[in-house]
Amino acid sequence: MGSRHPKTANLELYVVNRLTEPQLGRLEEHLLLCAECQGRVAALDAYHAVLKEALLDLKADVHCTKDGLIYNWVEVLPNGRYAGRHRGATLDGGSDFATQKQAKTFLERSFEEMFPEHRCNRNCLPKYKRTSTDDWSNCTLLSR
Repeated sequence: MGSRHPKTANLELYVVNRLTEPQLGRLEEHLLLCAECQGRVAALDAYHAVLKEALLDLKADVHCTKDGLIYNWVEVLPNGRYAGRHRGATLDGGSDFATQKQAKTFLERSFEEMFPEHRCNRNCLPKYKRTSTDDWSNCTLLSR
């Protein structure tokens, strides 16, 4: 990686133990010498720790994309409506809907539009593959 700083997506994959060789070796060498990137890793680590706790309650989908981890979930708003939310290191958005089904449909369609090349793999954790919230404790993406 030389003097160039790594992309946020690569730092995020490093934080959740999903960066592979040869990128892993280059990134670790860079981190030994770069205080700025050490700070970025610490911030991402803290971000994921807080996000993990919140997502346990929300039962979010987690997708490992080329842009890093993307979390999708539906939450109930104070006014009784439902919000479909997307969040990642460089993504924070969503919309509100009258029904939970509308919010879920929005999440599926908008995720597919943003990441048309994405195919879920062992690094993803869609809700439909989980049987209970206990599965989160075994998820290598979210454990650290």
